[in-house]
Amino acid sequence: MCVMGPKKLCGIITPTITPLKNGRLDSKAISKLSEFVSKTGASGIFPAGSTGCFPFLDMEQHKSVITEFSEYLDGRLMLLPGVGRNSISETMEVARHASKLGADALVIVSPYYIKLDDGSMFRYFDKIAGSTGEKIILYNIPQFTGNEINVKVALALAKKHSNIIGIKDSSGNFRSIAAFINSMPRGFSVFQGEDDLLLPSLMLGASGCVCGTTNFSDLAVQVYKKFKEGEINSASQLQSRLDAVMGAVNSVQFPSGYCFAFSKFVMRGAEVGCVPPIGKPSPKEKASIYSQLKGMF
Repeated sequence: MCVMGPKKLCGIITPTITPLKNGRLDSKAISKLSEFVSKTGASGIFPAGSTGCFPFLDMEQHKSVITEFSEYLDGRLMLLPGVGRNSISETMEVARHASKLGADALVIVSPYYIKLDDGSMFRYFDKIAGSTGEKIILYNIPQFTGNEINVKVALALAKKHSNIIGIKDSSGNFRSIAAFINSMPRGFSVFQGEDDLLLPSLMLGASGCVCGTTNFSDLAVQVYKKFKEGEINSASQLQSRLDAVMGAVNSVQFPSGYCFAFSKFVMRGAEVGCVPPIGKPSPKEKASIYSQLKGMF
């Protein structure tokens, strides 16, 4: 485990699914997930992110999922909630809510749909960062948002706002994370957002990774631990298994594979649904995922 210290945030973070039952937040599943993650050695959780289907949550659901994870975690892990919404005022509203719950940092994704130039991107984060004293982690996932947070914008924001302490780069572009690692100021945390790039990113100097597979497996934490212990061969072998796990859960509509794996391996068969309109894998897809994951962790 690596926690938020005087230097920087590091380790493995779990971007939690948003488990639903009959269209409502499944409190039992949230409790089980919180308990599971707290035992894996992960540093913290990231509710209301992409794996948690945040764009499909209304304002009340968005706040509620952060509240429930906060209550069940009870300080055992860092709480790093996603508070980003396209509206600046709504993002500030969710940020205030998370702040009252004692969030350790706020994760804010770039706006989506309308293509933004660097100036517009800067103004979005500048306004939000200036409105709160809470620590902020930028979230770059251009293949979903259509907008990239580039090094130039991130650097300008970090220089102006000392509370902007890191970035999660889920672009899947290794050159992108390399640029952040090499260009951002000392003490700025750079997180990989793709499990299959965990070890290569750590070797390049990344602070850690936000790993979706930690919703149901501790493989990513094992990779991180072996790397920190200098056991690169062991870490590489574990990374190969992690890659196979990623292939299995990503063989269906994202993030339904993660919800299914959580149901199967953490809830022991008690089925959990993702946020609509995301559906469940078909029986054939479930059988395929299970056959690939069985015995992997």
